[in-house]
Amino acid sequence: KHLLISFDRHSLCYSDHYPVVLTVNLDVKNISQPKRKIRIYDRGNFESINADLSFVRWSSEFTGDINYHVDRFNSIVLDIVDKYIPSKIVKANFSPVWWGHECES
Repeated sequence: KHLLISFDRHSLCYSDHYPVVLTVNLDVKNISQPKRKIRIYDRGNFESINADLSFVRWSSEFTGDINYHVDRFNSIVLDIVDKYIPSKIVKANFSPVWWGHECES
């Protein structure tokens, strides 16, 4: 509800470029973040994924409309991935999807 503008000569070690510090206090409610599903790839069974992919009759799956084929390909691959790579639901945060515990070690 108020805007505070202050000039602080000493905050940049006596530089001749003075900062402007703005503090804005507003009544804003936190937005709840949706939960999201993540896959735990390091616990995936990739041998089984490869085996299931090798059993797909790809030539018979892809005849006709290209849009249908894209959807069908995604469906086949994602069904197999869901079958062999465990997942869990986590609270959404602002870190990138590719960020995992391996990045913090």
